[in-house]
Amino acid sequence: MDKLILIVEDDPKNLSLFRDLLQKFGYMTIEAENGREGVNLARANKPE
Repeated sequence: MDKLILIVEDDPKNLSLFRDLLQKFGYMTIEAENGREGVNLARANKPE
């Protein structure tokens, strides 16, 4: 499963939890700590 998911989360504990869970189910993830960074990553990477 080569689905790319963008996670936008400013709490490191939540980010780690979401990343670990999604990767456990076979998803690739990219992460952003704020909305601006998230928009830039979404434009550059085209997540699902």
